[in-house]
Amino acid sequence: MKEQLRFNICDLGSSFIPDEEVEDIQERISANISPTLAYACRYWASHLALAPHSHTLLALLDEFLCHRLLFWMEVLSLRREMPMGVEGLLKVQQWLTHAEPSSSDLVLCVDEARSFVTSFAVNPTSRSTPHIYISSLPFFPHSSSVYKHYGKRSRGLLELKGSLMEAREARPLVAWDLRSSIQSFALSPDGTRIAIGGFEPIVRIMSVYDGSTLLGPLLGHTDSVDAVEFSPDGSRVVSVSRRGILVWDAYNGTLLVGPFRGVFLGHLLTVSFSPDGNRLVSAGQDCTVRLWDSREGTPLSEFDALAGRRGQIWCIKFSPSGSFIAAPCANHNIQLWNPLDGTLVGPSFKGHTGPVRCLAFTPDGTRLVSGSYDKTVRIWNLSDGSLVTGPLEGHRGSVQSVAVSPDGKRVASSSDYDLHIWDIHSGALVAGPFPGSSDLNTIAYSPDGTRVIYSSGNLIYVRVVRDGLFPPLSPPPPPPDVIIGIRCVSFRPDSTHFLTSGRSRTLRIWDATDGSFITPQHKAELIPSPFSTLSPDGSCAASTSETGTLQIISMTDGSLVAGPFQVEPDSLATLSFSRNNRAIIMGSPDGTIQVCDLQSGNTVVGSFVAHHKRVSSISESPDCSLLVSHSDYEMAIRVWNIVAPALDIPLSSTSIDPASGHSFAAVYDGWRIREDGWVVNNNNHLLFWLPRDLASPWCSPYATLAVTKRGTLLVPKQKLFIGEKWAQCYAPD
Repeated sequence: MKEQLRFNICDLGSSFIPDEEVEDIQERISANISPTLAYACRYWASHLALAPHSHTLLALLDEFLCHRLLFWMEVLSLRREMPMGVEGLLKVQQWLTHAEPSSSDLVLCVDEARSFVTSFAVNPTSRSTPHIYISSLPFFPHSSSVYKHYGKRSRGLLELKGSLMEAREARPLVAWDLRSSIQSFALSPDGTRIAIGGFEPIVRIMSVYDGSTLLGPLLGHTDSVDAVEFSPDGSRVVSVSRRGILVWDAYNGTLLVGPFRGVFLGHLLTVSFSPDGNRLVSAGQDCTVRLWDSREGTPLSEFDALAGRRGQIWCIKFSPSGSFIAAPCANHNIQLWNPLDGTLVGPSFKGHTGPVRCLAFTPDGTRLVSGSYDKTVRIWNLSDGSLVTGPLEGHRGSVQSVAVSPDGKRVASSSDYDLHIWDIHSGALVAGPFPGSSDLNTIAYSPDGTRVIYSSGNLIYVRVVRDGLFPPLSPPPPPPDVIIGIRCVSFRPDSTHFLTSGRSRTLRIWDATDGSFITPQHKAELIPSPFSTLSPDGSCAASTSETGTLQIISMTDGSLVAGPFQVEPDSLATLSFSRNNRAIIMGSPDGTIQVCDLQSGNTVVGSFVAHHKRVSSISESPDCSLLVSHSDYEMAIRVWNIVAPALDIPLSSTSIDPASGHSFAAVYDGWRIREDGWVVNNNNHLLFWLPRDLASPWCSPYATLAVTKRGTLLVPKQKLFIGEKWAQCYAPD
């Protein structure tokens, strides 16, 4: 690999084209990637895992990570073998844990390399190998060793700034959108597969390496799937819906057993395999715990966990030894039961002040972890029921799920709003809290303990959870009342600042370059005028006709100066003349802005998407180079450079605007951000890919600043080496 790996190994001519559409891609692969290199790229990690530790191997590994990691990824990407890269670096991590002498720096480097490979493999970026550099490297944490090593050798890559970029240091590694709400998921014992149940009556099994669907949809349920779990050997998956339990073959999707019959089930909510995989325990809204033969689907026993009281059982777990079943009981307590006869075993676990929502045993079976609607996590001694650690406080909502790390030293807990990582012995917060967008209802540790997988709404996230990993102290987003209720925006004469005012009669002065603002002490407001019908010099006016056209009429003799512009009914939300009387600026209810030349009627800039919802107000800078727009419906402010895009993309062909004389690369025609995050144009060129948290704030290449309720995003003026120039973006040592 040291001799044959190189940058752009297959001499790809453009980053705009996905690998599968490169006409001679297989010939390029055969000509540039020898069988020897292909084998080495696939299996070097497996060979390393079998080798004894030595200073020489550690040095070679360090040199590989610093100089050839991205070249190795090129080979795997072109050969569609990226999952092998993720799996290989996991083997390297495991090999390093037993290295003598151990190197904490090298362990961290491998972990970050694995994260980078994973982030490329699981996202749409993996469709195009050049986007290892163009779309993955710029958005990977800049504090990581990967970015420090390879970022310094790069140029012409997209650079964004602002609090939203700073917050990416604590963003999840992966976010898979399943397009349907997730009720529950389970991670296979080997950490390679995820079983998913949701509001739809189906079960799916996906790869943890790239998010691809391995099995499914598996059909058999008639209601939403509320719980899923793998058998201890990973060969089966059990799924539970309102009145049914099904057991599937986890490798081919065959229905093995079910629906279970013989007993009225009520509304089931939770299920758990015994450690030997031969039994299942289920519970739900009828308060009855039922034990089943997992291979036959026949009932074995049942008992009332709430002793006749009303309530529901959200969670139930077998102990690691299989000797006990833990389940919530009356008065917010927890009880252990004998699975053979349903008798109580040991004392009650008392302390929660709200219903118990989730349970987890430590791997050695000596501790029980519980989470509750009282927003706390507690760790109990299994032998005497005493509280060992806790209550652990800090969640803003009820604790939905808990998981114990494979080494038994850490507890991960999730709530309606956030994710915490705790030391199981001291109760100290060792990582987090990490914010969530909605209910974080299921959580699981990866087998190596370095990742946490959790679900929220339609999304499954993978997050790195090293000790000491805390969200950065980035500038907080603007308070909601700052960008809500704005009635008017206006530039200052020097074009460096703009003013906003709203219903609260509060005037704010914003820096047009970074989104910071100050609030004068006195109350004041600008006069709102969404339709500036008179030109600045008073020579003409804008009017609409009954036929739905916009006309510019002379104020001297009423003659038609410009137009008519075809305007759809209710398609104007705001309108103003440019300060130099040469153009008219129109904002629409659909969020688009259009700038039209008054003399020719041609479009100067646009129509471009400025907001995701109705444009509330627009103002132009005195030098006519910038626009500021606001959408009260989206709660966002954006600043636009209407002379030229912030991104300079040198191409061989350009289009010249006859009115302005400016040269704009044809690459911008039809610019849009697809749902999968790809920024494309009318030719469907893959310009670059944006992570979900950045795609929404940044609507157009003309935007230089976005101020949203989540934070700010700045787009500096810059030249990009993409498309046919992409090979200039990296300068190897």
